[in-house]
Order: sequence, then C-alpha cells, then structure tokens
Amino acid sequence: SLARELSRGMRQKVAICCVYLQKPDVIMFDEPHTGLDPLAIRKMKATIRQRASAGAAVIVSSHLLNLIEDLCSHLLILSKGKSLFCGTLGELRSRYPELEQGTPLEEIFFKATIGEGSR
Repeated sequence: SLARELSRGMRQKVAICCVYLQKPDVIMFDEPHTGLDPLAIRKMKATIRQRASAGAAVIVSSHLLNLIEDLCSHLLILSKGKSLFCGTLGELRSRYPELEQGTPLEEIFFKATIGEGSR
C-alpha cells in the first residue's frame, strides 16, 4: 500500500520508522503518539527510551502531559512563546512546595501557566 492509503496511525508508524532508519543523533518528535493505539504508544515510548539510552538527544513536544511525565527527563514549559521553566520534573516540583508530593505534571503545568491549576 502507498502511505496515503494507510490509516493515520499506520502513517505515523511509517514516518517514525523512516526517521529511525537514519539513526540520527538528534530526534525531534511533535505529538508522536497521535493516532497510535495503546500498544503502539507503549512500543513508541520504549523506542524513544532506547534511542536516548543509545546516546541520541530526543526532544518530544506534546500536549499529553501524562506521557511526557512518564517519558522525559527534562522539561521546557512554554507559554505565549516565553520560556517559563526549563529543567527536571523534580526542579519544577520544588518551585511549588505547596503542592502535594506526586502531583501530576498537568496540575503543575496549570499552576505554572495560569497560576491556579485545574482543581
């Protein structure tokens, strides 16, 4: 089949495979989990971890903050084109000591960007 005849998820998988074939030192993903089923998301996260462990710099842009929290070692929070935070999740958590231990990244994101959170 031609790529244009595939489902969105399958096109996403083909695009990712094409990137991986080159074995790049730097990989940038924009919403890499879009269109993927849960098993494919799990496999995608595993391949991202493998590439990073092999020495590649992997940058992931996503609005799915639970996936980012699970996957990334460092975060950059942008709001209206301005950097609000750059560092580890632990460093971000330490900025908000009033939040409970283990507060999800989504809540911290809202606290950082709009000051109130979604609770």
